[in-house]
Amino acid sequence: MVNDNEKVFMTINEIGRKGILPTTALRRLVKEEKIQVVKIGSRQYINYPELKKSLNIE
Repeated sequence: MVNDNEKVFMTINEIGRKGILPTTALRRLVKEEKIQVVKIGSRQYINYPELKKSLNIE
């Protein structure tokens, strides 16, 4: 479930600032195709609630 004040799609840098995983680890997971991204222009967006679910983080 998504809180009203929580973004659904976030950039790698935004997620890195949250402290869940370092940005380098997120980029590696994207490169290894272990997490899905939506690419818009040169930016890559990750579904934040799905990432937390896949990492078993509440």
